[in-house]
Amino acid sequence: MENSFKKLCRIAGETVVKYRLIEPDDRILVGVSGGKDSMVALAALAQLRRFYPKPFELIAITVDMGFGGIEVYNLPKFDPLLDRSGPFNKYQT
Repeated sequence: MENSFKKLCRIAGETVVKYRLIEPDDRILVGVSGGKDSMVALAALAQLRRFYPKPFELIAITVDMGFGGIEVYNLPKFDPLLDRSGPFNKYQT
């Protein structure tokens, strides 16, 4: 049985190809909140980038709005994933 993340990556890749969502040398910016949805989206695009035949840049950005309760400074623990896929940028407003 295919694990959930692998299945999600396969479906994401098929969708990108079907709708021609990524062209060579595109820059894809992923807004990362630290929640499950944005982290899975980033991870799936990072995985796709490793195998997709058209090169593209993947950039993750976190914006700390200063409201509290969001630990954006813990996000660099995902650096090993991002090191393989592209830069990680974090901005604080």
